[in-house]
Amino acid sequence: MLICRCAWHQSYCGYPRLSGVVSWRGWNVRFTDGICERCLVRFRAEHERFLGARREAAVTRAAEEERGPRRLGEGPAEPLRA
Repeated sequence: MLICRCAWHQSYCGYPRLSGVVSWRGWNVRFTDGICERCLVRFRAEHERFLGARREAAVTRAAEEERGPRRLGEGPAEPLRA
């Protein structure tokens, strides 16, 4: 038997939450992790800044790829990185 549970519920609410039985095959009990709607809303609120930065970086990368490679002397200079 394969049981689905919310992996975040224990840390957010203090108690586990089972989502349901995914598979009835076999006699052994196994678990698979997911996330429930309530924990998903809280997770997104807590990590909004990080997720937003990743979205912005992806858009910037896509725009640069669309523009094509730059030639020496074109565009603003990039800062040196160590």
